[in-house]
Amino acid sequence: MAKALESVGKAISNSSFAPDAAQLSVLRQDLNTLAKDAKDLKDDAVQIGTEQARKASAAAREQLQHAKEGAVSKFEKSEAYVRNNPGQSVAMAFLAGALLSLFLGGGRR
Repeated sequence: MAKALESVGKAISNSSFAPDAAQLSVLRQDLNTLAKDAKDLKDDAVQIGTEQARKASAAAREQLQHAKEGAVSKFEKSEAYVRNNPGQSVAMAFLAGALLSLFLGGGRR
């Protein structure tokens, strides 16, 4: 920041416009305020981005947990069905395999 102020001061002193000390002081104050405001804005943007990422991560974990619970529930129901209906389950598996073989490899012999 100090180098920027020096550059501005040199540019002003080399030009035909020669501000007095009070004007340079005001310019320095304005530039310092601008630099502080830019830093504050950056810090706020980082904080907001971090919070949004935290919320998105929590939402994704929650959805994953619901999907996992749903998959476990369906697996348990399927397992119970197979245990309660073994003959029908074998017949359905055979039929599904036969249909898949017809659709996927029907023309090959």
